[in-house]
Amino acid sequence: MKSSAPLSDSDGGAAFVIDSEGVGADNRFMDPEMARKIDAALERVKDPESGYSIAKLGIVERLRYNAEKNKLYVFTDFVSHQPSCMACVGIAAVVIAGLRERLVEELSAEFPDLTVMLV
Repeated sequence: MKSSAPLSDSDGGAAFVIDSEGVGADNRFMDPEMARKIDAALERVKDPESGYSIAKLGIVERLRYNAEKNKLYVFTDFVSHQPSCMACVGIAAVVIAGLRERLVEELSAEFPDLTVMLV
């Protein structure tokens, strides 16, 4: 995934938009090692039905890192990936909860000194 320039941030952090290429180690706004770790964590979290990573599915829209607060904010879009079938919504909710938990676990493993917040 490659990110764009940082977005403005009300609490002083830098925000990065994610695309299907990843955060990307060539990003001039993010430490290459941090970008590599984020990409690796996103690749390890897989949708159980399709087997695709959440990075490839576009579930993570952007990230915001606040060094002062030691927080990594992860902006996700699970809503657009929910089924329209009312009978399937309950199953999807369980799958989404599992994906959210796994995402926090993987990012926390890569960045043990940061608090990971899903937004």
